[in-house]
Amino acid sequence: MTHPIDPLLRRRHVVLMILRSFALLLLVIAVYSLAYPIVRSVQMGQGLNSIGVLYGSNLHAWFGMAVGTLVPGVILALFSQWFARWIVPGIREECTHCGHEIGDHAGERCTECGGRLRH
Repeated sequence: MTHPIDPLLRRRHVVLMILRSFALLLLVIAVYSLAYPIVRSVQMGQGLNSIGVLYGSNLHAWFGMAVGTLVPGVILALFSQWFARWIVPGIREECTHCGHEIGDHAGERCTECGGRLRH
C-alpha cells in the first residue's frame, strides 16, 4: 500500500525539476547575452571599446535583455523549492515552510523551522 503523501511528493518533484530547468535556461540565455558581445569585440581586436560600435543605440536593449533574464533566473533558482511548495500545496499535516511532517502537533509554530502553521 502506498503512502498518501507519495503522489504529492512526486508531483512536487516534477514541478521542482521544471522550475529549475527553466531557471537554468534563463541563466544560460543571460550569460550568453552578456558574454557574446564581449567575446565578439575582443575577436575584432579592438577590445571592449568596440561594443558600442557593434551595438550602437541597441546597447541598452542588449544589456536590458541580459539583466532581464538574469534576475528572474537567479530568483527562480534560489526560490524554486518554495515555488514548488506553493504550486503543489502540502497536506495539512506538513509545514508549508520546510515540509516537516507535523502529525498531531497542536502548537502554532513548526518544531523544525519555527514557521507559522495553518490550522
